[in-house]
Amino acid sequence: EAAYAAASKGAAIAKERGAAILEKIDERRNQETVSINGVSVVLLKVLAEGGYGYVYLARRADGEGKNPGKHYAVKRMLAQSRESKDMAQAEVDMMRGLGAHPNIVKLLASEKLPMEGGRGTEHLLLMEFVSGGTLARHVIPNAAGEMPPRLGEEQMLRNLLDVCKAVA
Repeated sequence: EAAYAAASKGAAIAKERGAAILEKIDERRNQETVSINGVSVVLLKVLAEGGYGYVYLARRADGEGKNPGKHYAVKRMLAQSRESKDMAQAEVDMMRGLGAHPNIVKLLASEKLPMEGGRGTEHLLLMEFVSGGTLARHVIPNAAGEMPPRLGEEQMLRNLLDVCKAVA
């Protein structure tokens, strides 16, 4: 009976790993490589989507650099109107001006490219990747309209202190 349970558990793990491998193979087929100011990165998956852009999880395409397995975030802003072009450029300028701070995501490179057919510009921002999501995930309802679990008072104060340090 114990041997049967162990074999069943082993089969379930193998099936799960096989599905994960197939998913990774399928993801690789759909990956796009972009160059941002001379740094080639592979866009692995969409992390977030906004009004006029996307944020992707990425890795260096050449496998070089200090940390070849390191992940990055790439923000791709699609600007077709004068207003959206100005907003995208303002974001790039602001990030460049922030400087280094442990509580602010670092901008590593950026590039502005014309979109196909001359329909506007594409702004690409290569940034450090910070796992864990955003603070918004603690206050915005999920797809079913359910609010996330409340943060404890101590955690809220730590988050507020980190934000204050970043903008001070």
